[in-house]
Amino acid sequence: MNKRFIQITTCFLFPLFLLVETKYMVQANISQDDIIRGANYEINYENVMHYRDKYIGDYIVAPMILGADASNADHEEFNAYIIDYYSSKTDLKYDGSKTFILKDMRYDKSRTWIEDDIIVIYGKYSGTETYYTTNQYTDKKDPVEVPVIEVYYDEITDDPFNKYYYMDSSSADLSESYGDAEEYGDVDSVIYQRYMENIGNNSVSWDLTVTAPDGYVNLREGPGTNYNIIIPIENGQILETSDALYNQDAKWVKVYFACEEGLYEGWVAKSQVSK
Repeated sequence: MNKRFIQITTCFLFPLFLLVETKYMVQANISQDDIIRGANYEINYENVMHYRDKYIGDYIVAPMILGADASNADHEEFNAYIIDYYSSKTDLKYDGSKTFILKDMRYDKSRTWIEDDIIVIYGKYSGTETYYTTNQYTDKKDPVEVPVIEVYYDEITDDPFNKYYYMDSSSADLSESYGDAEEYGDVDSVIYQRYMENIGNNSVSWDLTVTAPDGYVNLREGPGTNYNIIIPIENGQILETSDALYNQDAKWVKVYFACEEGLYEGWVAKSQVSK
């Protein structure tokens, strides 16, 4: 981990502002498509701080809001925070205590980053770096580790989730369909993406009710009893599907099911449900 002295101004209930002064070499031969294909969607503040070295070198695609310029006159580093949204794409949220440093290694720097920009970043997680912070009230210097992302491409946007197919599994929200997201546990980012594509953004979607003779239906990984069971679902539970999903198979239907354990995607026999 690199060590260098910086100045941090801390305020009660406000995020840290990190100031550093360095220059960085841009790594060549990384395409935006390579980053998208290889991106690790487990990368968030909690994971990188809990597991430290696990994600070093992994590509990341993430929607972020920029904080203060952290590089003095060079404008090469910014504080930034991964963002989510609540029930609408205009109701964004982020945790100002979960600070990342973005190193500006973009191949195209024709557009300057400024505080409060909302951007989708395409880059690589490079690990934590140790800084020495100065508290403005005590003048005491303390070490703090901050996770760092090298950014090679970015897109400025007011609707990051229109482009971005990652959702932090600890905070993905389904409140439009299910109420308070915290009631439904963690949401797998890939399943959530497909849910939004197939159901959330589909005007021709509808509910199915489990009405199985045995009192429950098995949600399976594919359209047939030879596929593994994901979970059993009791009678009376509501499953979501669409015209397109319902018509994929004569005897089986692909559905989505939300419960306290999370959001599930799988197949059930049509004979076990009713419209």
